[in-house]
Amino acid sequence: MNNKYLHQINSKTSKTSLSGKYLIIFAMVITSTGIIYSYSIAMTLLIAFTLAYLTKGFRRI
Repeated sequence: MNNKYLHQINSKTSKTSLSGKYLIIFAMVITSTGIIYSYSIAMTLLIAFTLAYLTKGFRRI
């Protein structure tokens, strides 16, 4: 009787911890993709500005 009760408590806690782990993983994936996306936008803007600067510099020469 006591072992069954402990088993039920353990199964409930493991289920809740699993859902919490999935939520944490989901949030981490969302934040990592957002960081990568913003980083790629910043890199493309940087490349575009450097190319524009280089072409203006070559036009001056």
